[in-house]
Amino acid sequence: MHPLGSDQNRRHADSPREVSRKAMADTDTMELDSVTTLDSVTQTVVGDRPVLIHRDHRWVLPMLWRLQANGVLPRPCNLVMFDRHHDSLDPYCTTEISSALNRGVTFESIVALCKDALSKNDNDWLVAGMQLGLLADALILGAEGDNIEFPKIVRGANGTDRRIDVIPLPRAALGYQGALTDVIRHYQYKAIWDTLAWHPQESGGYWFDCCAPRVLLDIDLDCFVCTCQGVTFPWPDEVFEREFISDNSYGVAGGTPGVKFVGGLLQRAGAVTIAMEPDYCGGETKAKILLEKVSTFMFGGGLRL
Repeated sequence: MHPLGSDQNRRHADSPREVSRKAMADTDTMELDSVTTLDSVTQTVVGDRPVLIHRDHRWVLPMLWRLQANGVLPRPCNLVMFDRHHDSLDPYCTTEISSALNRGVTFESIVALCKDALSKNDNDWLVAGMQLGLLADALILGAEGDNIEFPKIVRGANGTDRRIDVIPLPRAALGYQGALTDVIRHYQYKAIWDTLAWHPQESGGYWFDCCAPRVLLDIDLDCFVCTCQGVTFPWPDEVFEREFISDNSYGVAGGTPGVKFVGGLLQRAGAVTIAMEPDYCGGETKAKILLEKVSTFMFGGGLRL
């Protein structure tokens, strides 16, 4: 069984390692689920975690529904996302979302929302995922400023309040007075740490609670682009090296490089999704270059391409 395969809900989820082993064993020969034809989805692994690589970001929602239906992730689950955009606008399609909730959210109803109702700019799917009951709280790393104040509180399914937070990429977040290290202001960052199940220590160091419910680790490749004279480029290797490979000298982080932080996130994740978003990466070729760089610098070469 692969992670998108069946509609059958499982009462007890397997461990991520066991799910991934079952999910990816027959990748080359199996008949792919219909979701894989919707958004050029390909399946692979990083370590022992299943990875789904696709094109446009909003299509993560039907993939998430499948992952949850097959016990790879809980429903709802927390989201940890690397993205240059926050994707947190309120959807205009409130009638369609209410109709899906009233009838019972299904894979087909989510596909219909992605095809016909949610923004083609992929800027409202995160809030929609909370409203549909797929997502709990979300933490976005690297999003640039907009006219939205964070944290943003979203009324989710069954009237539950959900929270969206934005922090810098790991090097800054792990630095002096960073969102992941400033134990003096723990009251300000507690919700963020709870989303991550992250525990920084006043005496130095930190740990992830790997027994906490699994999260979806999501990456939009446009998080790692730069623009000059209207032309979009992948980050140079030097930028990736500084962000993810170079040690951080700040004491609480214990010299933690970004790649080690990502490794901890990977242990917390039930699955990884990667949106290629070529329209925002400078084209198909540049998006593929970025995917290789993400494998090298974020996952230590462990993403099987």
